[in-house]
Amino acid sequence: MLEVVRRCGPDQQLVLSSAAEAAAAPAAVAAPDPGGRTTAVVRTDDGRPATAGPAANPATEIGRGGGTRPGTLTTVKVTFFPRETGGSVAVIDRDDGVRLRLWSYDRKSTVPHDLAHLVTERAFGLRHGLWGSIADGAMFDSMDVVSGRLRHDSHRRSASLRKANRRELGLSELLTGVVHQGLRQNEATLARALNQTWGALREGPCPYTSTQAHAAVAELAALADRWTATSPVQGLTLSWTHRRRAGPDRHRVRPP
Repeated sequence: MLEVVRRCGPDQQLVLSSAAEAAAAPAAVAAPDPGGRTTAVVRTDDGRPATAGPAANPATEIGRGGGTRPGTLTTVKVTFFPRETGGSVAVIDRDDGVRLRLWSYDRKSTVPHDLAHLVTERAFGLRHGLWGSIADGAMFDSMDVVSGRLRHDSHRRSASLRKANRRELGLSELLTGVVHQGLRQNEATLARALNQTWGALREGPCPYTSTQAHAAVAELAALADRWTATSPVQGLTLSWTHRRRAGPDRHRVRPP
């Protein structure tokens, strides 16, 4: 069984290394999917949409989360700021008015690890990964609340989400590693790494394609160039959008 890398720590409070990191970037606009399919949309800080597509693995919803009902389109705006001391911090604005911070300490990475999660989970259609879990109300050790009012049952709901999503959270960590390393690999090596990662988890052919992996790496490479030019004041703004579902999707690929 895969273990979730992040554990809950709702009482954890961290201090920003600069006042600029506390500022939220201008709002990003979510693009609804005219076909009614589950969609993850990424927008950059100047409002330009990155490549988006239907998610292959819609999440099983657990009641209501983040103040929205199952079946509604929910959007989380995420602004990544480089930290003056190294690493990054993401300011997260949920659609229920709650603002969160997500801390990353990967100082040697080309792009923040959690940004790579967003790109990877969108490309592979992971609806129970890091960003789908956060959108639905999950909290992790590296997060704290900046403003807004959490639901009265937020701790219980977060624990339920992390338990229900633990396999896909673990799968997301592995696939994100494949994509992140793919920035330094050719296409053949990337495809082989994808199949080997799945083969270490489960027998049978990998349900994810090299096309998905290549698309994720290409998008991450483009964002890496933008991240290099990102200032601690402006930040790099993306958004995660998906449609909550009232029940499980019997056709989704189940993580091992």
